[in-house]
Amino acid sequence: MNQRSFFTQLSILSVFVGVLLLLLNTIPAIHPYQGISWISCSFFILLSIVMYLAGQKAAKSRNKNNFSRVVFGFIGIKMMLSVALVFVYSETVRPTSGHFLVPFFVTYLLYTIFETHFMMKIGQVNTSVDT
Repeated sequence: MNQRSFFTQLSILSVFVGVLLLLLNTIPAIHPYQGISWISCSFFILLSIVMYLAGQKAAKSRNKNNFSRVVFGFIGIKMMLSVALVFVYSETVRPTSGHFLVPFFVTYLLYTIFETHFMMKIGQVNTSVDT
């Protein structure tokens, strides 16, 4: 996946997620927690960019294990940072219900699907060049 294609698809996804979050935030139970919506969206956009750049670099490496390390490393890092983000938000805002997690998990799911898609594309290009 080339850089232009990646950023185009990321932009389309981000607009879609933004509209979806705007709609979710009209739900009275979620409305008070709009902050987590936009924080998580920004967080996953940034993480996707870093993951793409690291994946591209690792895919071009002579060491064929580097790409796998990057993929698995980002899975772990993403999980830890996501837990930390939810924890910090929860401790800072002190939400009165668990509804604040809905926009976070919707955003997490959509960006995870996208990240899986583009990392598979990067991996396929890397594999097809080698064979």
